Order: sequence, then structure tokens, then C-alpha cells
Amino acid sequence: MNFSVLISVYNKENASKFHTALESIFNQSLLPKEVVIVEDGPLNPDLYSVIKKFKNINSKINLISVPLKKNVGLGSALNEGLKHCKFEWIARMDSDDISLKNRFKKTVDFIYSSNFKFDVVGSDIIEFDDDSGEDLCVRKVKEGHIQIKYDIRNRNPMNHVSVFFNKKSVIDSGGYKSFLYFEDYFLWARMLLKGYKFKNINCSLVRVRAGKNMISRRRGYFYSKQEFLMQKFLLVNNLSSNLKFLQNIFIRVLGRLMPKLLIELGYKIYRIK
Repeated sequence: MNFSVLISVYNKENASKFHTALESIFNQSLLPKEVVIVEDGPLNPDLYSVIKKFKNINSKINLISVPLKKNVGLGSALNEGLKHCKFEWIARMDSDDISLKNRFKKTVDFIYSSNFKFDVVGSDIIEFDDDSGEDLCVRKVKEGHIQIKYDIRNRNPMNHVSVFFNKKSVIDSGGYKSFLYFEDYFLWARMLLKGYKFKNINCSLVRVRAGKNMISRRRGYFYSKQEFLMQKFLLVNNLSSNLKFLQNIFIRVLGRLMPKLLIELGYKIYRIK
């Protein structure tokens, strides 16, 4: 099966981490036919240097740069990237995470061998401390479609950095929207409403950077407001219940306004995402 890999990168990202992320793609046991990198606005020289290096590293992989004149945010950048992906299946990858060597092969083998047609296939992930490199936890997700549809009322049921998705199914659902911090969560909800099918493989296929910086990004008034809007969308569209909505207002929405130390404790106990 031929497939694309879709990545977005912007000026403030770390070139060394970006290099490691691309290296994990080019070292896969099953290689993609193309890697589409959306340059979300002008990049710094170090990031351009990394892209240039990987354009010449493997003639079997077509690395395509999609430069945007200005920074438009993850949702809009990924939508632009979708237009440049040639294949039916697309693997998502963040610009600072690490795909395990067998990630693509395991997912593609599952898609081929499954008796059912799925539109989005993901997996568990390993979160590791960005400073020490120490593994912190495995973020497990529900496996079956019915479980995933039910779990969306509790949290984001898919690990975005682990997914393969069907390009037509995503586009038919309206693609990514400009919904800061919740671009993928919002997309999965709309795809479920359209009747598209989801599946998670019960193993960890991506290592994801976590730690204090991640927690800092996921707190504060604006993040809390975005969380509220997401929970409201789930409720209005019958993907959640009145009781679960109220629970999430207290746990997830108001929880984002707590002091950082308490949020860190909340992540350890509840794995809020």
C-alpha cells in the first residue's frame, strides 16, 4: 500500500527535534512513498537546512515542501497539506515526536488484514520527558469503534500523532478546522457524526515529548475556553450527555485554570488530554 506522511512545521520549532522526527520516518521498516512537509510560514535557517538534507537522503521517498506565506496555525496548515498528498492513506506525524521503527508496517498490515473497513487507525503512544528522555507513561486508548465513539465524551479518543486516515473520509467530513489545541479532537467528532469508522491498535507505535512545557501549554483561560467549546459541541451533537458535560466542565474546563502543580498531579492521575 502506498501512503503519504503529513507534517506541519513552523518557525519556533527545534531543528534538532525536527531532524529526529524525520529520521524516524526515513528509518521505518516500511517506507512511505512521499513525505509532505507544510512550512507554516517562513522558517528559521536551521529548519530549512534539515528539510534540504532529507530531500536528498533517500531517492525512494519523495519529500515535498509546501511553503505558506504566513503562519496560519495547525488546522489550516494540515488542510493545505492534504491537497498535496497523492495517496488514499495518510499518516500523521508531528515535527518533534518519534515514530518507532515498525509503526508504518504494523498499521499498514492491520489495514490490509482487517475484515472491516476503517477510516482512521491509531495506536497507543509512549509519553517521555523532553529533558531527561525518561519514559513517563503509556497513553492507552480504546480499541474498538463503539468504545471509541463512547470514549469521545471523556477525552480525545485518538492519539493524533499515531493515526493513519483515509484522505477522502477526512475531506468529506470538512477536513481540519482552525480550532486551536483541538483540531484533531474536533475532526474525529465530525467524522463520527458522518458515520466513519475508527480503530486503535493495542500497542505503542510513537514516542511523544511531554513534561512541564506540555503542561504549561494546556492550561490557562484560553485553553479552558477552547475546552468548553469542544465539550459544548459534543453535547449539542449528542456525542455526550448532560451529566458528562457537567462533569467535564468541572474536571476539564475549570481544571485548566488550576495552579500548574495541581494540573501536573491531575495529568498523573487522570491523564487529562
